Amino acid sequence: MSSSLSGTVTQTVLLGPGGYASPLTITATGNVAIAVYGANGVYAASAGARLTNDGRITAGAGAYNAGGVGGTGGDGVDFAAKGTVSNFGTIAGGDGGLSPYVAGIGGIGVRLAAGGIVANAGTILGGNSTNGYHYGLGGTAVDLSGGGALINSGAVAGGHGGIGGGGAAILVANGSVHNTGSITGGMGGYYSAGTGGGAGISATASLLTNAGTITGGIGGNPPSGGGGHGGTGVAMDGGRFSNSGGVTGGAGGYAKDFTSGIGGIGVTLAGNAQLTNTGTIAGGTSGATQYGQEAIGGIGVQVTGPAILFNNGVITGGAPSAMAGQNGVGATGGEGVALLADGLAFNRGTITGGTGGNTANISRSGVGGAGGAGVYLQSGARLTNIGTITGGSGGENGNGGAGGVGGAGAFISGGTLIVSGTVAGGAGGAGASQGANGDAVQFGSAAGTLEIDPGAIFTGAIAANSAVRDVLKLAGTNNGTITGLGAQFTGFAAIQVTADAHWNFDGTNTLAAGSLLTLTGAATITGEFQDASGLVNVKTGGSLLAASGLAQAGTLTLQGGTIGATDQGALVIGANTVTALGTTTIESGTTISGFGTVGGAEIGAVLNNGELWAQGGMLTLGGAVTGEGTIKIGASSAVKVDASLANKIVFATGTAETLAIAKGASVTGTMSGFATGQTIDFLKVAATGLSFAGGTLTLTTGATTLATLDLAGTYTTQDFALLSDGHGGSDVILSAGKADFIDPSLLYQSQAPGGMAELTAFHHEGWAPAHGIGDVWAALIKN
Repeated sequence: MSSSLSGTVTQTVLLGPGGYASPLTITATGNVAIAVYGANGVYAASAGARLTNDGRITAGAGAYNAGGVGGTGGDGVDFAAKGTVSNFGTIAGGDGGLSPYVAGIGGIGVRLAAGGIVANAGTILGGNSTNGYHYGLGGTAVDLSGGGALINSGAVAGGHGGIGGGGAAILVANGSVHNTGSITGGMGGYYSAGTGGGAGISATASLLTNAGTITGGIGGNPPSGGGGHGGTGVAMDGGRFSNSGGVTGGAGGYAKDFTSGIGGIGVTLAGNAQLTNTGTIAGGTSGATQYGQEAIGGIGVQVTGPAILFNNGVITGGAPSAMAGQNGVGATGGEGVALLADGLAFNRGTITGGTGGNTANISRSGVGGAGGAGVYLQSGARLTNIGTITGGSGGENGNGGAGGVGGAGAFISGGTLIVSGTVAGGAGGAGASQGANGDAVQFGSAAGTLEIDPGAIFTGAIAANSAVRDVLKLAGTNNGTITGLGAQFTGFAAIQVTADAHWNFDGTNTLAAGSLLTLTGAATITGEFQDASGLVNVKTGGSLLAASGLAQAGTLTLQGGTIGATDQGALVIGANTVTALGTTTIESGTTISGFGTVGGAEIGAVLNNGELWAQGGMLTLGGAVTGEGTIKIGASSAVKVDASLANKIVFATGTAETLAIAKGASVTGTMSGFATGQTIDFLKVAATGLSFAGGTLTLTTGATTLATLDLAGTYTTQDFALLSDGHGGSDVILSAGKADFIDPSLLYQSQAPGGMAELTAFHHEGWAPAHGIGDVWAALIKN
């Protein structure tokens, strides 16, 4: 059984038992115009109710109250249980009742208290409230706070507000909205100042799709006082939102003599919300003013963690009003995307800050407004950009004043920005003097991180805050090139080439005083690299190679990495005074300490006039080493000579120090400090005898001399012991005493504290360590 209504009804239509049979059709000539204060238009108490409206439904207005609160407007359609509403006409909530004290709230257009479906191809409106000295809130157009779904191809709008503000067009929780039509938040009202516009959609844990338009409500326009802020286009707490249409924050309200209203935010994301954008999202424009100060434009998208933004479309910050007033100062454009604590975003599209406000200052001393930042990152926030991010253009000044400064492409205050796309500062605004272009990246008061992958493009300065420890990471797995460190890139306390990355430092690059360059990937100098009292740390897997031009480091530490120079480059550690191509130069008074590799067959010779100090592991001298400097072997460390070594060699006081000499290598510098517990290992050289005379240690096999070393100290031949190293080579140690007998067949390796492999032998009297070598002995020295 079904029913229809074609005439005019002035009392609530009951749908279900005791009223009209479900489904009910209100025809095009049907008119439900409620004459009872605060009464609903159509009401259903039972589940399964179905309503089709081709006509008009208007709920009753709230009652007037001369001494208290005005009555709340009735709901256009109110289903207490799950049901279905199909609208092709108009449904409106009742207006809030008037009162000299507290105005009533506007009624809801359609409310499904327990879920169901609203299919709208017509118009659904929330009821209006009242302005002036009254209070009140505009009504919601569609209330699905109990769940349910809205399929909209028509128009949905929240009611105009009083001091409580405009009504939301849609409230939804644990439901869904699919929009191909238009959704608009209610306009704000005013009391002594304007109140905010309503949201287009306010959603909790819901699924939203938009291929139409969604707009926040306009802020209230008071006759005096400040303007109301624009409403948010879509406010999400949890849930998913897919946008292929347009979303815009509401415009701020007008203020004649005071500050106008801030533009509304396009989309806010909180909780576990996720937004995928392939359409357009924009912050609202700020309100206009005649004699006051215009407000800033609205943010395009605001993300509070752990919410996530995926952008493949266009996001823009709102611009201040075109009517800036006569105070001469243009307002700042809104940020394209603001990532608050722990917010996360991925950009493949375009993000742009809002344009700064224009000004027409009659005194000619005004300034155009600054452009908004393309993106803003707070502590814990993270944005990955493979698209384009641009700061907003500065505002214009057409009456003789200065143009506004362009906005930063990105402003980082504690967050992390990862870039393989483009980041650019905004253009300065036109004026009698052109506004300055914005920086590509600016840093704030909390230490942040900029991570660059190969292919990244920056237009404008990258200005870190030298008062905090901002970090620049050069990352990726493809070859990258950086130019302008110290010029375009300034103020970084730490610069890192990450593991598996390979970056060419081309042109002129300078490491600022106090900065730390850490290499766990490869850094190749193809231009000029200068260190102004910074520190370079080359870690395991990292390398510093001067391939062409000059690389100079004041202080360098090796922690497992490799340094060197090709025949077209020069690497200098110390003051920049030597430029011998194909050479790594350690200047007098300079020390390189640590473990790793210096020089080599393909990365050049070493001119050491300072000190190379093996500490914490194996220091490999891969190329020929000359000069007046010293090689120092620290406790439980090793030096491996692959070519030739002409420096002095000093064994530190301690145990387990090793000098390993590759087969065919030569050591002509004088050694000192050789003592019990230390080792000279001749790799792949099988000696059968040794002798010491006149300061020279000689290794022989039969009548053939295999190697000689200059050794300072008071020794006799009997002080030395010759052992097999177990890998085809020969170890020379100082015997513990003439009564000791060391049997090479009893040698073994064990892991000693501190990570060093200790070579130990039996004494006849029991266990006693004979000598030790570095922790990479088996892997590097013996092979």
